[in-house]
Amino acid sequence: MQAWYSIIRLDRNQLGNKSSVTHESYLQWVIGRATQIGMPYPMLRPLTSTTPAVPSPLPSKTIEDYQRRLHEANLESDAWKMKYETSERDNDTIMGILEQTTWELKEKERENVELKDLLKRKDAIIDRMPGSRRRRMDFFAGTHSDSEE
Repeated sequence: MQAWYSIIRLDRNQLGNKSSVTHESYLQWVIGRATQIGMPYPMLRPLTSTTPAVPSPLPSKTIEDYQRRLHEANLESDAWKMKYETSERDNDTIMGILEQTTWELKEKERENVELKDLLKRKDAIIDRMPGSRRRRMDFFAGTHSDSEE
């Protein structure tokens, strides 16, 4: 803890100019320290004014091999395109079936709602008829074979 109290702050004049260029002596110290500790440190290549020529991807003597590999790659690409198109057609078919089934379910649900509404109206009409309520209650009040006594 006492080391923190002995820190001497330097001002700009003592530190020098800010620059992004790393001094060679510091860089050598970092590389030496990293190798001493055993850390892998990539060796930097010195920049030269000449750049090596980009090698040709294929020498002229292997043009037949290049043509053969290009043809194989095109065949493989066509096969993958066919698989993709087939899967897209299958997907479209399944989506069509799903939409049709969804529409049919909605239609059946709508029909069920209409039937329930009709049943409610029928029950309301029957309840308004004189004596119908008593007959309905008598029907449910009697003993049946499936009820417990």
